[in-house]
Amino acid sequence: RRTGTKDSLPHVLVIPGILGSQLGLRRRRPLPDDVLWVDPLDIQNGRLPLLDPAVGTPVVPLGVVLFSYLRLKLYLRVRGFAVTLYPYDWRLGIEAAAAALAKALRNHDAGPVSIVAHSMGGLVSRAALALPEAGRVERAVLLGTPNLGALAPLQALRGTYPVV
Repeated sequence: RRTGTKDSLPHVLVIPGILGSQLGLRRRRPLPDDVLWVDPLDIQNGRLPLLDPAVGTPVVPLGVVLFSYLRLKLYLRVRGFAVTLYPYDWRLGIEAAAAALAKALRNHDAGPVSIVAHSMGGLVSRAALALPEAGRVERAVLLGTPNLGALAPLQALRGTYPVV
């Protein structure tokens, strides 16, 4: 177990998978941001179409879905890592999300960073690391990343996916 200040600990950036970032609308303070994904009331009230990029709603990533990623963050923190959860707009293509991640890595001023990425976050990470403007990354750990593709989207479109 490592000890020290947040700046002296090794840095880990956790990149969630698809649907793993909260998306919503920024509001002026003191109002809280308006989370659309994932908000059960917004789903029930039919507000999910606001997430469609074609609608033109100024949706932004507001944070990571803590239910899915807080345990990983705490696990790494207890083991002596400074952990940052990196939300991104999973509605965008891999290339656009990768460009934003590469910029964030380049602007990371606390030295080298390691990446722990889940699912689509692994694809975004790999694409970002291939860009020349990506910052210094010591290592990347990919958890459940569909490096060879995924069957689930096709099953969902055909109506054979067990959840849809």
